[in-house]
Amino acid sequence: MIGKSEKILHGVKLAGVAAATSALSLVNKKAGKKYLLSTLGGMPGLTAKAAQILATKLDLDVKNIHENLDPMPLSLVKKCLDEEAKDLLEDIVSIDDNPKVASLGQVHKAILKTGESVAIKVQFPNVAKELDQQVDFLLSASDIGPQKKYGLDMKSYHSYFKAAFQKEVLYREEAKSQRKYYKNMKETPGFVVPKILDKYTKEKVLTQTYENGVSLETVKNYWPLEARRECANIVANGFLTSLFQHGFVQSDPHPGNWAFRTKSPSQDEKITRGHEVIQYDFGSMLKIDKNHRLILMQMIYAYREKINISPYDYLVALGFCEQKLAYIADKLPALIERFLEPFLTPRAYPMEEWDLANDFERILGADKWWFRTAGPPWFLMLLRAIQGAKHLLAQLGAPVPLGQIFAAITGDLKDLKVKVPARKKFLDGKTYKLEHCAKHLYVEVVEKASKKRVVYLTMPARSLDCLEELVPVEVAEKISEQHDLIAIKKKAQRSGYTKGELFFAQTDQRTYKVWLE
Repeated sequence: MIGKSEKILHGVKLAGVAAATSALSLVNKKAGKKYLLSTLGGMPGLTAKAAQILATKLDLDVKNIHENLDPMPLSLVKKCLDEEAKDLLEDIVSIDDNPKVASLGQVHKAILKTGESVAIKVQFPNVAKELDQQVDFLLSASDIGPQKKYGLDMKSYHSYFKAAFQKEVLYREEAKSQRKYYKNMKETPGFVVPKILDKYTKEKVLTQTYENGVSLETVKNYWPLEARRECANIVANGFLTSLFQHGFVQSDPHPGNWAFRTKSPSQDEKITRGHEVIQYDFGSMLKIDKNHRLILMQMIYAYREKINISPYDYLVALGFCEQKLAYIADKLPALIERFLEPFLTPRAYPMEEWDLANDFERILGADKWWFRTAGPPWFLMLLRAIQGAKHLLAQLGAPVPLGQIFAAITGDLKDLKVKVPARKKFLDGKTYKLEHCAKHLYVEVVEKASKKRVVYLTMPARSLDCLEELVPVEVAEKISEQHDLIAIKKKAQRSGYTKGELFFAQTDQRTYKVWLE
């Protein structure tokens, strides 16, 4: 395994097609490697480890993958425009020499003869060839570690992601996606998508309206809470609208793809009102089948209304591998509840509480790889998009009621009928429905002498996650002589919060009972 990995890493390091000049060659290699490592590194459970290994070998930082990438000099930009979009170059009055470096190119603000401000994205010359040379090496490097051990279908994943990578260098395809997204989202309050200028958009040059705003970092550090809350509501409403109404989601979670601004007043307004959120870069888009969207919506509704469904059946209907899910079927009711948690409450939900990585670890442990490798490629891309939206909302630091926003977008779901076949082939006739998962944690303390109940607490089942904190220190010391609280907690978590007694202990004066029900 080490020999194979070293060969792959060595091949990646040497891969690349020499560009016309050494300057362009350097730009292309950095851009291609950074783009691929950033994209692969953000895909849950598939290639993060490979990206980290490769980044170390190539002296790149995956966490700051888009930073410190040297832009092309303006003279080369004009040369590219002269070759690719001569009509655009002729209509430019001025062009800013302080570009924003994107994943595979750079963006310049320019003023046209009409007086219109536009944003011009110019692709690095020959970067498509560089990308094509590198992508096979990088995807091959992902064929190591747990994903191989747990039988991930690497061939289908490689095919899916390679097609996505190759499509992203085609700016006409990106423009097509952006036009569709613009049409989908134009009625969404406060949500701004730059408009494509078809006349000036070519295969390697994309021109759109210039929509200016401040960065997430600025908003996070300097904007008041109410402004951040309004922006968070716009982001959440926009993301859930694109997901559930249109099934067409931007799947690149990079914070640089967002900007924020104070809304410009209309002619009838004397003062400026409200805020707007701008979304950029539509090279990486995820299409979600309508039936899959309906299944996701029905699953959320069932959990919210406590309808006794089998999440195993629903996941298989989404394209998960039935046989792999069978290994963790008993844990799925609790796991999916954690996954859907922000949508199950009407309250404003603090995104820092939605800790999917730790929830997966607590409930599944090493078995998390059965879940990660069971999912279809599109679902991993959806997870990536969700994690990006989650990070953005968390950085805004203003909790929003995702459950209410979801309900407003999807409407009344009580009559929603989606056929989800029951799957029992690998379960030996067993079914693991929501009733399998406990809803509450109970704590009872009784005085021995009087048999009087002195403590009786009812809490949500997930209070188990801090079991040791629920027991007073002096009592915990005595109980620890009979039970290991940490071990009990972990065992209950790994059982999928199954109903049953956790422990019964006693001292000279009292008895202590804790159970899930």
